[in-house]
Parts: sequence; structure tokens; C-alpha cells
Amino acid sequence: MNDNYSGYSDQVSDFHHVYSDGKLSSSIFIDPEDFIKAINLIPQYALKNDLKVLAYTVTGTHLHMMLKGLNHSIKNFISEYKFMILRYLASIGRKISTDSFLMSLKEMETLTQVKKTICYILRNSLDVDKTLMPSYYEWSSAGLYFANDTTFTSGAKISEMTEYKRVNLLKTKFDFPPEWRVLPNGLINPSCFVDYQMVNDMFKTANAFIAFMYFRSDDDAVIKRYMSGRAINELSDNELRKSVSVLASDLFHTGIRDLSVGEKVALVSHLRKNYPPSQLSRVLSMPIDLVKSLY
Repeated sequence: MNDNYSGYSDQVSDFHHVYSDGKLSSSIFIDPEDFIKAINLIPQYALKNDLKVLAYTVTGTHLHMMLKGLNHSIKNFISEYKFMILRYLASIGRKISTDSFLMSLKEMETLTQVKKTICYILRNSLDVDKTLMPSYYEWSSAGLYFANDTTFTSGAKISEMTEYKRVNLLKTKFDFPPEWRVLPNGLINPSCFVDYQMVNDMFKTANAFIAFMYFRSDDDAVIKRYMSGRAINELSDNELRKSVSVLASDLFHTGIRDLSVGEKVALVSHLRKNYPPSQLSRVLSMPIDLVKSLY
């Protein structure tokens, strides 16, 4: 967790901005329990997919994260995380459609881009409450960077809990590291899973972090522009093929292999907002030029 960025080239790899589209739903996360679930699922599936979490912010309508890991692992994370969010919401009687919670990713190319995007992620809390500095927003990692040690020692250690208490508090049997701490409300202490030290090393000083954090620029417009493109591609070909098979059965009462050209065209028209033409071409066994002509 102590990657040294001293003298580091600005070119980087494996850093990804993961986000959901807040324009598709008026409100997804409402009660504190919703936010706690949304945050606790981050380390659960980050551990499962061997990812590092650098930053996050969860608001009522959408969320943002900066994750470090292999591209295919990030895509697995998105697929699993989204599934668990939708399952949780359904379990409490708030079933929403898959299209109302779309998640996307953007791979970072430079360290400067990573730093600017982290600050953009943390500033998202200002859309919720402009009277509070982001470091005071409860559902964000903003308070971890260049902070004092008291931030990191709150909560009970998992190793000191009985299994019954742990499962009752965390609402899962997932085997989190025993040294991690859980706050009384059931939120895993963010300092346990957010690599705040890597972020500190990137910025080097609190002054530099503040300069990036609270000085909006044209870079925000750049970030919003690629977000508006919603290049999702969150499923592997096999996963998407399964989803398309279900859709084909529901719409046309046939299997994916027996679809007519017209039916395939109809499916592309339905799915094109969420998946790139190259992937739909592979999954539906259609000429790429035909698929592209439908976008």
C-alpha cells in the first residue's frame, strides 16, 4: 500500500474511474442503510477481484470510485457490484430496472488525470450539500487524506466480534480481514480498505491536495464529457450473451441462435446505448458494418 510516486512518470496504467449515471433515476440510495450497503460492497468485491480502492463518493442518485487493477477485474467488479446493489434494493421492496442503475468505467492515462479525477469524485458531495466541505460528508472517503490517526481507529475489530455479531452488523457472511474495524452503524471503517496512503503519496503535501481539491477547472468539463458518453461495456461476452438470450426469449420466444436478421437488428437497437458495436457484433454474430450502421 506504499507505492512510491517520487519521480514517477506521468504515464500510468490500471487506474479506473468507475461511476454510475445519476441522470437515470431520481433517487436510488435513500436511507442510511442504503449508503452503508453501497459502501460496504466496495471492499467486498474489491477484495474478491484483487483491486485497490483509492477514493469513493456515494450520493442519493449515483456513485463514483477510483479503483486500481486489471481492466478485466474492474469489469468483473462492476458486474458483481451492480448485481448485489439491485438484489439489495429488491430485498427491501425498492426494485428498480437494470437500466436505472448503469455503471461505466474510464481508464486513466496519466497520473495528473488520476489526481484530478479523484478530486472530482470527492467534490461530488457538494452536489448534495454545498454548506459542508467534502471531508465532512459521511458517505465519502474525503476525510481520510492527510488526516490524523484518530480517523483510523474508530470501530470494533472484526476479530473481537462473535460470528453472530459480525454477520448481524455487516449483513453478510463475507470473510473480511480480521484486523478491519466496523463502526456501530455497520459501516466498515473506510480507512481499512481505502488506500489513502497511495493518494497522499501522489499529492505529496496537504497543500497540493487542497489546491487540486478546491480549485475547479476546465478538467471537470472533460470528465463530465466522457461520462456523458456512457461507454458501459460492463459485461463479458459470455455474460452479455446470457442476458441477450433471456431478452430474445422474452421478446421473440426463440433462442439467440435462431434469431432472424430483423430480430437481431431489433435487439441491437435496444442495446446500443449500453454496449459497443464490436461486442454486439460478436455476441449476435452480425457483420460489424451492419451493427455500426444501427448506432
